[in-house]
Amino acid sequence: MTKSAADAAKANAGNAVNTPAAKVEVKDPANLTDEEKAKVKEAIEAVNPVSKVVVDDKGNATVTTPEGNTAVIPAADVTKSVADAGKANAGNAVNTPAAKVEVKDLAKLTDAEKKAIEDKVKAVNPGSKVVVDDKGNATVTTPEGKTATIPATDLTKSAADAGKENAGNGANTPATKTVVKDPANLTDEEKAKVKKAVEDVNPGSTVVVNDKGDAIVTKGDGTVLVIPELDLVIPEDKLTDPTQQNGVNTPATRVLVGDKAKLTADEIEKVKESIKAVNPGSTVVVDENGNATVTTPEGKTATIPAAQLVKDAKDVAAKNNGENINVDFEKETVADLNNLTDAEKEAAKAKIKGANADVVEVIFDKAGNATVITKDGKVYTIVSKDIFKQRSSTDNGSSANTGQIVSEHTNARKGAKELPYTGTADSTVAMVAAAASALLGLGLAGRRRKEDEEA
Repeated sequence: MTKSAADAAKANAGNAVNTPAAKVEVKDPANLTDEEKAKVKEAIEAVNPVSKVVVDDKGNATVTTPEGNTAVIPAADVTKSVADAGKANAGNAVNTPAAKVEVKDLAKLTDAEKKAIEDKVKAVNPGSKVVVDDKGNATVTTPEGKTATIPATDLTKSAADAGKENAGNGANTPATKTVVKDPANLTDEEKAKVKKAVEDVNPGSTVVVNDKGDAIVTKGDGTVLVIPELDLVIPEDKLTDPTQQNGVNTPATRVLVGDKAKLTADEIEKVKESIKAVNPGSTVVVDENGNATVTTPEGKTATIPAAQLVKDAKDVAAKNNGENINVDFEKETVADLNNLTDAEKEAAKAKIKGANADVVEVIFDKAGNATVITKDGKVYTIVSKDIFKQRSSTDNGSSANTGQIVSEHTNARKGAKELPYTGTADSTVAMVAAAASALLGLGLAGRRRKEDEEA
């Protein structure tokens, strides 16, 4: 059977039968168990709806479509050994992206949604041709000529999925990118950092990072997904460029909890509130370990590890009161909290840097929240209320009252001098003076008390 180069741009890449992109891991490729054969059958049926699939003991699958077309998918294209999981692409010919695309109608995708899927699949399969059908299934033809289909269920999600664990994605993408010198050629140390970042938000998964920074994540159930390097690394010279970040903010402060291994419902709610404060309008899902998956209004999704969100008593005693950075600096007093001046922001920036020697940049948004970037690439957001305070008003009318009292005192003395000398004038003046002094004292005390309350 042959096909032309043009067939690669067609649905199914010109093939009568689709081969699943993800292979099934088996213990003995020469003799599959019934459970393993069932998994192979299920994987093939997912990309060949309503087809009849028969899998033999060696993993070869005979597929008969509703139209009567029959083809055999060899075992080598649908099965892999345990050792393959540690190889590039985890033994699969085609990579499946970790992040799914949110669509309105799972049964009929729009052109824009299909394009978004195509872009995500191409990002983890460089140089490949990708064709996405109306239901979201993607057929991929690699530069080597290998063809496989990724089912829509692995590529699409509904709006409701944003409120689920992992925001409906197969694997989590860390919110903070790893700083590297050359994104096209990572050092072993840089790859180790990327691996650690991915493992932190995908506990229990096996992670392999290639030289380009792509992370191949193999979950406990054998599912293999790829996070593209674009979502994982940031070049040194782009470190202070906010457009190069993942679009999800990590709060600078952490939530105090009793047991970091198992958060209570109240603690989880506090973590949510902390994240939403620096990611307005976002959907936040927090697991019992404190890891939080955030989906922004723009559809960007990333996961913040618990280590950056919660603290216990030991953390409080260790450093920075348990916070991600030192936020123990004097707040900047401003004239109007709703209309910060450049000078006020610069003054606050100096205070933040003064308290954190490793901070290389501080960027303020319109609300006065500050995104703080450290020299090792960590990015945290400090909410405006922890940076600025409103200048208190010192004029509460006491000056006018004082003037009035002094005026009355003077008039009293003037009136007293016009009276015949009986001793009444001096006593009247003395009484007025005493009253004025008492009122002045009360006015000053009231002003000091109000200033203390406002401070």
